[in-house]
Amino acid sequence: MKASKLFNVGLVGAVLMQTAACKKDEGGTNDTINAEKLACSYSNTKTLTDRNPNGVDYYADCLVEVYGNGNLIIEPGTTIAFESAGGILVTGTASLKAAGTTASPIKFTTANNASSWAGIHIGSNNTSNELSNCVVEKAGNGNLSELDRVGEPAAVQIAGYAKVFRTTVTNSLGVGLATSAYGTTLTVPTFDQNTFNGNGSYPVVLEKDLIRNMDLATCTFTGNFYQNIKLINSALSSASYLSPYTAHTWRDAGIPYYVSEGIDIYGGASLTLEQGVELLFDGDGYLRITDGGSFLKTNGTSANPVRLSSTNSVPGSWDGLMFETKSNSNILTHTIISNAGGNVVFYGDIKSAIRVGNYFHDATLSLNNVKIENTDGCAVAMYDADGNGQIPSGVTFIESNTIYSGNTGNDLCVE
Repeated sequence: MKASKLFNVGLVGAVLMQTAACKKDEGGTNDTINAEKLACSYSNTKTLTDRNPNGVDYYADCLVEVYGNGNLIIEPGTTIAFESAGGILVTGTASLKAAGTTASPIKFTTANNASSWAGIHIGSNNTSNELSNCVVEKAGNGNLSELDRVGEPAAVQIAGYAKVFRTTVTNSLGVGLATSAYGTTLTVPTFDQNTFNGNGSYPVVLEKDLIRNMDLATCTFTGNFYQNIKLINSALSSASYLSPYTAHTWRDAGIPYYVSEGIDIYGGASLTLEQGVELLFDGDGYLRITDGGSFLKTNGTSANPVRLSSTNSVPGSWDGLMFETKSNSNILTHTIISNAGGNVVFYGDIKSAIRVGNYFHDATLSLNNVKIENTDGCAVAMYDADGNGQIPSGVTFIESNTIYSGNTGNDLCVE
């Protein structure tokens, strides 16, 4: 009988110890009774440690600004909880280094059952800025205007320099992660193996120049309200063009890219779309290849084509493609172009999915196993520079195994 009582006491003790050990992982109510309160600003170095292994380590009820020579260093296993008006803002030359480990991630969450908090904004160009092996949950409530610089709230906002890898952003009220060049530069040198789950808007909103450096194929996107990666122009210049003299390669991210604005490829820039890439355009969307030997190339395959379409399945939902360069690298391979022909913005009077050359420019384009479908207008249009109704002498147009389907105009129109 005595042995039985001792066994029961030992069993209860073991259960209590196990419950306590699990508390930090499970989050519970994120009770801040034993947590240290953070100040609302730091201009020196502040190191946060896993000081309360069984619960929340630190909490904030205000915007924690790291500025000047400030450095906020967060060690593995640390949990920081925020009230609804809480968040982190990194400015000037300050830095935020949150480097967790796989076994001991860093957690940013809500405090005392708060439904949400504002988020993290990295606006400095300090190369120590890092979010790795972190979990950012229930942020993006828009309560702090200082953190709302992308048109809609985001849990994580980058407007300077930051490495982001092996980090999970989940259950944001708005965007998961957004970039915006309100700083002098915008650099994300490392972006891979991240997870975006259950966010209330787009998983990520990216300035389109960044994509060439991001390994989006290693990231996971599930259960977000919009299952697209939204591409935007530079916040500083509102420029529609990709960086000149730069080779841009976009790879399949597993979900479509949403092109909310037109993109101009000029000044020696090039854009290569690898197999499986899908671009979804809206009414203002287009791709224009112009000036200085720039080109557009797609590398689709029969099993995994490149798709250029619209956010809905209505013909004329986006403008289309405009080729104004004589580059022999203007080649579309195993590509499906759907629902274009929305507006006549390419120096012509005929709506089309593709326009090759115009009054000002000769052009070269090769189509290899391309399907052009559901255009509100002609599939391909050209300017009749020679006045004979034939393909003009300044245009080189080569096609092989092209399929035209459901277009309201002719396959080829020469105006």
